[in-house]
Amino acid sequence: DTHNVCKVQYAFWILALLVKLCQSEQQLGKPFNEAYWKEVEKQDKNQKSERVGRVSYLFCHDIPVSYELEWKLRKYMDFIINSGCRSVIMYTFPILLCVEEPLDFVKDCTAVFFMTQMDDIEGGDSREMLEMMSRLKFNVLWGKVAANKYDLSSVEQEHRKEGPRLTSQEVVYISKDENKGKFQQQADYKDCNGKCLWDHLLSLTPEPAPKTPGP
Repeated sequence: DTHNVCKVQYAFWILALLVKLCQSEQQLGKPFNEAYWKEVEKQDKNQKSERVGRVSYLFCHDIPVSYELEWKLRKYMDFIINSGCRSVIMYTFPILLCVEEPLDFVKDCTAVFFMTQMDDIEGGDSREMLEMMSRLKFNVLWGKVAANKYDLSSVEQEHRKEGPRLTSQEVVYISKDENKGKFQQQADYKDCNGKCLWDHLLSLTPEPAPKTPGP
């Protein structure tokens, strides 16, 4: 229908353009945010102990993949979807809608905005950077313990020397009363001797907070 000039309704095209101009930035979901990924890299590179990004895990129980590679892949996928595809939808949906019937115009206009927000995380489901990095560092510790027959003592001294350790910012974030519940699952993990892995991670001397560059 988009190739049939006779079916083009210019009133719908103008209306769709107005919708795009007024609502598309808000209703099409959040755009690609490069600053977020730079913050992830900065948090990892400022680690004086072992960097989380250099730690590898087994993808599908067979393929070794580093967290740094995973972050890069997620960044590229974020760019493709939330920058490239988002722009294509933003600038082409008025062409699609201008050949629709009145009822289909309303339905498809709503559907476009609904589909582009399906991957957005809002409100209480979103996680702060400090929470995510703290969870990743625990995952690294748990991976080392699991690889040594779930015995913390076999890796405890090595982990105290090399880490990765929590930063002082992360320790302060975890210690707040409103955040303690976010790490209840980690606090329940114990090794074969009943030692709490989360307590071990918190007992390590925290790294200094990353320096904030001056103006």
